[in-house]
Amino acid sequence: MNKVNSFKVEFDIDTFDFSANSLFVITDEVKSTGGYSLTAKNGIWRNEACIIGINTITPILPQIEILTQSVIIISTEKKENVTFRFAIEI
Repeated sequence: MNKVNSFKVEFDIDTFDFSANSLFVITDEVKSTGGYSLTAKNGIWRNEACIIGINTITPILPQIEILTQSVIIISTEKKENVTFRFAIEI
């Protein structure tokens, strides 16, 4: 993964190579209404750490009253001695 590498929109779990790639599953807190979602920004490398910004998208209008929890799955190439940090931005 380089400094400008964008995230893939989809991948095939049946052919996913876990020996060369990592999967990260990020969840938001449980909400009492629908309409929320998560999006990811490109990773930024700083001192052997990859920082990935995660944005919480909130609904503009009142939504249905139901318990929801947004989830985003990120795949990335495995690196040795690298820390991945996910920054939730609201």
